[in-house]
Amino acid sequence: MSSRETYLITRSEVKKALTMADAVAAVEAAFRAYGDGKVQMPPKVYLGFEKGDLRSMPAYLPELGLAGVKNVNVHSANTDLPTVMATMTLFDPETGFPLAVLDGTYLTAVRTGAAGGIAAKYLAREDSTVAAFVGAGRQAETFCSCLRPAQALICTAAMLNGEKVSATLLKSFGIITNKKAIFRSVNIEEHKGLGVPEC
Repeated sequence: MSSRETYLITRSEVKKALTMADAVAAVEAAFRAYGDGKVQMPPKVYLGFEKGDLRSMPAYLPELGLAGVKNVNVHSANTDLPTVMATMTLFDPETGFPLAVLDGTYLTAVRTGAAGGIAAKYLAREDSTVAAFVGAGRQAETFCSCLRPAQALICTAAMLNGEKVSATLLKSFGIITNKKAIFRSVNIEEHKGLGVPEC
């Protein structure tokens, strides 16, 4: 019988080990590997529940010698728990042995923020200084932590969330939030000249 152990890695341990710079580099490398056909990543599978859903996302990177599955729930009506929570399981593709089970909630937020930062790196105008967010969830924070815009516009139906994110962006990153944008809808005409793209 094997004496190998499966590591259980908590959210605080993930936070200590993973910087945003590391996440951006890893996500960009993963995008490139996927584009080069070096990754197996079938479409995610959904389970629908009455109040949310569960999404399962497997991937295999032969160059790293790792396979993994991320399971993410989205329950938008949660009040005492996050809307999005996740776990990640890593496997040895040679044996199928589960190498580690990680808290994936922080990983999901950081990965999504890093992906937005990479998109902005290649798609945003070079002179852009304003980031606009539809919604005031965790992604606004993680996106700003890798992009660092001078100003943020937040459009949200939840005023309290908008105020919380606004305070966090100012405290953590020195980013000023345009208060006019913290409400249910934004009139794009009010923000002409701020670098907000028209959709």
